[in-house]
Amino acid sequence: MEGCLLVRRRHESDRLAYANQFGSVSFTPQLVVDGVRSLVGSRRDEAGAAIAEARAHASTAATISLVSTGNEIGITIGEGKGTARILLVGFDRRHRSSIARGENGGRTIVQANVVRSLRDLGSWEGKPVNLSAERPAGEDFALILQEPAGRIVGAARLRAGT
Repeated sequence: MEGCLLVRRRHESDRLAYANQFGSVSFTPQLVVDGVRSLVGSRRDEAGAAIAEARAHASTAATISLVSTGNEIGITIGEGKGTARILLVGFDRRHRSSIARGENGGRTIVQANVVRSLRDLGSWEGKPVNLSAERPAGEDFALILQEPAGRIVGAARLRAGT
C-alpha cells in the first residue's frame, strides 16, 4: 500500500523493525515499498520506479475479501501457499497536517493514504481463514498479508460506506 504511517507511540515497534530490517534509522519522509525496499519518499522518480518494479513482480498468495457489517469487518482469506501475518489497516485517503518545526515548519501539507490504525490479526498458513474484527480507525480499510521477510503477498481494500 502506498502511503504514510504517522508515527505514534503504538507504532514504535514497527518503526524500529523497519529500521533494523534496512540497517538504518527510520527517517522522514520514508517510503517502504512492498515491505522490502526503503527510500526517500520525496524522490518521486525513484519512488515511481520502485513501485512499478514491485507491481511487475507482484504475486498473490491467496484471494482476500472484505465485507463491512455494521461495526465489524468480515474477512475471508482463501487457500494458498506460504505463511503471512494478517494485518488490518485503517487509513484516511487524504489528511491535512500543519508542520510546526523543521524544514517545512509553518507549512500545511496534504498527505495521501495516511494510516490511522494497524492491527495484527494473527497468522495465515496457507489454509482458508474466516474471521471478523472491529472496524479500525480511518475512512477506509485494507487487509494485508505480509510474509515474515516483509513482502506483501496479498491485499484487499474496502472503502468506507461499502
